[in-house]
This record gives sequence, structure tokens and C-alpha cells, in this order.
Amino acid sequence: MCCLTAREAALIVEIRRQTRYIRTREGPVKRKIIVDTDPGIDDALALALLVKSPEVTVHAVTAASGNLPAEECLKNIHRIYGFLRIEEKPLIGMGPDWPRSGEDARHIHGKDGLANTYLPVFLRNAAQPAAKLIASILTGSAEPVTILALAPLTNIADALDRIDFHTAKVERIVLMGGAFHVPGNASPLGEFNIHHDPEAARRVINSPLPVTIVPLDITTRLVFTVRDFDAFAKCRRGAGRLARNLLPFYLQAHRRYHRLDGVHLHDVIAAAVVAAGDLFKTRRVWCDVETEGEITRGTTVADDRPFTPREPNVEVVSSFDEKALKNFILSRLATD
Repeated sequence: MCCLTAREAALIVEIRRQTRYIRTREGPVKRKIIVDTDPGIDDALALALLVKSPEVTVHAVTAASGNLPAEECLKNIHRIYGFLRIEEKPLIGMGPDWPRSGEDARHIHGKDGLANTYLPVFLRNAAQPAAKLIASILTGSAEPVTILALAPLTNIADALDRIDFHTAKVERIVLMGGAFHVPGNASPLGEFNIHHDPEAARRVINSPLPVTIVPLDITTRLVFTVRDFDAFAKCRRGAGRLARNLLPFYLQAHRRYHRLDGVHLHDVIAAAVVAAGDLFKTRRVWCDVETEGEITRGTTVADDRPFTPREPNVEVVSSFDEKALKNFILSRLATD
């Protein structure tokens, strides 16, 4: 495929993947998911990737305070689904604008959270209280539900307080967060989502539910460059056009604040863990969150000692097929 454009190569890989997917199943079995998010450029592209993934059904999307206040994140959810022209929208929820003391990330994502594009806000679904909505789905679902947490874990922790762990239909919680052996992006050791509400993160990680962590250690390994953006060059609408609109601003922010000539799509990789889990490997580990340290508050701590007395309580994504993952992401997004 050396003579093909990046977009053509990615599409060929995706066609092959979809062919294998169809041949090995009696019909696609879709995973039911709830997405808790704070859009955010990479959040927006994660939602777009999920829309284009036949492996999942997004049953609900809830807005959390993080990159922006929750109310502005709710507005961006409607902007994203409107831009993608999704007629049957999922259930929508919104959490509290707490904790207000946390810093936002407008310097990375733009004043509006979406690269200063100020996309129109299309028809809004009524937003329910996020924790109540999440809990009601987990309690009332006839099938297991996966929670994809792309934001600070305030809404998820509050929802878990409302459910019976023994009867709730939770397949697992996949959360983008934490930094174990790489620098943080909100403090020297703290990753943004965990650092923003470490008490909530501790409650979720120490819950009896299955938790899979997608840390900065993983998401910063994959860099998307301007050359990769060629995959979206001919996209005139949909996910590909959304990527074309958002990524130039994101690239400039990465150059300015991370000294990187490319971008990290943290939340997109977390979404791929749900949609294409076969591309990743995980390891069992004991993990907790520091909530009191003056300098270390919001740090995720993993006990990697070979003879630790602590029982593992989470799975952490430890590796992935770099070429296959990049092709998967580009092919899913490079569609009209």
C-alpha cells in the first residue's frame, strides 16, 4: 500500500477488519454503552468514532464538568450530534458544575471546547440529572452495560452511590485517566480527569465493579501527525469533516503546550478499547488515588512490586498494536 494515500490505506484496512467481523459472527452483537464526557476535541472525535462503530450502541451520553463546565459540555454534545446528523439521539444527561475549583482546559480545546468553531446548537433533547440517568439504566437494563468515562469521574461516582452492585447490569467501566510512569498533564504526577476530582476517582476505582484504566502511559504512545490528517482531506461532512475542523487547532495547542508536532487522541483511544478491544492487552494491578497530598493530590498509584501483598483491583491497558490501532481510528473517522 506504499503508493496509496493515508486515507485510502486506512479504508482498506477497515474493510478487511469489517469483513473478518462479519464472517466470524452470526450477526453483529452490539455492546450497550453509556458515555460520560466533557467535550473537548478528543471527546468529540471519540463520540464520532463510536457513531461509526457497529460493535456498540450508545444508549446515553452524559455531560460532566471538566474541560468546560458541565452546562457548556452539554451544549457541545448537542453540537456534535447535530453536526454528525444523527437523527436518533441517545438519552442525554448533565452533571453538576462541581468541583468549581478545578481548572478547565480551554487553552487546549478552545474557548468553546471545540476549537473555537462555535458550531450551531441543534435541537436539544431534555437533559436528565446525569447520576440519576446512569443509575436508572444500570438498574433497569436487561443486558450488561459498559460505561465509557472520558471525563472527571464525578457523575460516575455519584451514580454508583445509587445502585446495588449485586443486581446492577454493569459489564465494566472503561475510564480514560491516570498516569503511572509518565508525567501528568494537570500536575507533575496528576492526569487531568483524575486530578479534577480525585475523591470521585478513588470511589470508582475501589468499587467492586470491573474497571479498566486507559492511562496517559498508553494514550501518549500514539501520535497523529499532519500526514495522518491527510485521511480526512476529501471528507466533506460527517466524522471526517469534524476531524478536519477540529484537529488544526488541537495541533497548534500540542505544539505550544506539549512541544509535540502531532496530537494525542486520548479519549479516542479509550473509545477504541470499547469498540475494538482485540487491539489491546491489559494487566491486573492494584491501584488507588492520592487525595490528600499537597503536591501529589490526584496521582494514580499502582503497586508494581513483583511480590506485592495487595490484591489487584483494576485492569490497566498495557500495550496495543500501534499500526492496527492508528488504521482503525483513521478509517472509522475518515467517513462522510
